Amino acid sequence: MITKPVKKLLKYAILASISLSCNSFALSVEPLVSLKDMVEKTVSSNPEVQARYHKFLESGFEQEVVRGGFFPKADIVSSFRKQEQVNNFPGNTAIPRMNNELVLRQMIFDGFAVSNDVKRLGHANRVRYYELQSSMQTTTLEFMRAYIDTLRFRELTQYAKDNYIVHKQLFDRIQERVNAGIARKVDLEQATGRLALAEANLLTETTNLHDVTARLQRLYGELPPQTLEAPTFYNAGVEPTAAEALKVAYHQNPDLLSTIEDIEANKNEIKAREARYLPRFDLQARKNLGTSSEGRDSTAAADILELTMNFNLFNGFSD
Repeated sequence: MITKPVKKLLKYAILASISLSCNSFALSVEPLVSLKDMVEKTVSSNPEVQARYHKFLESGFEQEVVRGGFFPKADIVSSFRKQEQVNNFPGNTAIPRMNNELVLRQMIFDGFAVSNDVKRLGHANRVRYYELQSSMQTTTLEFMRAYIDTLRFRELTQYAKDNYIVHKQLFDRIQERVNAGIARKVDLEQATGRLALAEANLLTETTNLHDVTARLQRLYGELPPQTLEAPTFYNAGVEPTAAEALKVAYHQNPDLLSTIEDIEANKNEIKAREARYLPRFDLQARKNLGTSSEGRDSTAAADILELTMNFNLFNGFSD
């Protein structure tokens, strides 16, 4: 049971909220924020959308890293050698302990491993793009649900306030008539019950409004403005039949397109791994920086240009 002091507090709270809302509507003059601007702010500041966006950027950089396998590689190789001299003849050329080489390598054929990896990461990049689209659409849908619920419960709360004010005015009039002995006491009891029902409805709608406003604030990042634009897109772009709507969904749904691109990426990954069954050819040039081109200070010539082949025969069944 709700005691009389609690009922009085509830009445004062309801009347205060009504007066404050009326004053805020009368005094606050804020610029109208369009629905489009609110959606753009919500999507651009959403942390999940930001994470998907950076994942999309990351996949693009990964593809550029793998594409570097097509270009030559230059290295400086420094070695320190300690070797036992078996034959110590005066005519032998001394082998230097410290040696520096400039090595230039160019991949000629690798079983199409790099090309298939580039294709795989191209599909992976499109997967991240469609995941970004899906996250943006999901965030927008969740925002629109909260936005429409806020509009709906604002209107319902206003109806409940108007209903409470009318019942309160009728209750006061009937109470005056009963105190004056003009009306019956049973009419006052009936008015009391209707006023209590109006209070309960107002409290329920106010609670619902606070809940949806908090949900909208979580997505929007701040409290929504007092004046919200009414959406007018309910029938825009709606397909006439269910078959045509499904056809559009099959061609434009980001989750479905992401799955298709993921399948293609896995196919290219298999092809890239199958490249290990084929030989690898590299063109390699070496320049010994510690000796002359005539080889006076070493047993090997200074400049070497060679074509190397690497063909794995056994890899522990890893491939």
